Amino acid sequence: DVAGRANVCIFPDLNTGNNTYKAVQQASGCIAMGPIMQGLRKPVNDLSRGCTVDDIVNTVIITCIQAIHGRKENKAAARRASMNK
Repeated sequence: DVAGRANVCIFPDLNTGNNTYKAVQQASGCIAMGPIMQGLRKPVNDLSRGCTVDDIVNTVIITCIQAIHGRKENKAAARRASMNK
C-alpha cells in the first residue's frame, strides 16, 4: 500500500517506462517528464524519437538540475575527504 497519492512510477526497463508514461500523458493530457535515469556517474537522460520540443526542454532542465546537484555533492565529498587527511 502507498501512503497518500503517489506521483512517481518505477518500471523494470526503459522501453516499458517510455511506453507507459507516454500513454498516460496522451490519455490524461498531463505533463509527463521522463524517463529520468538515476544511479549513473554523470547525468544522462533519454528522449524518444516522438518527443516534442517541450519534452526536450523539460529533459534538458532536469538534466541540468541533476548536474548541479551532482557537482554540489562532489564538492561536499571532496571537503569531507580533505578533512579526514
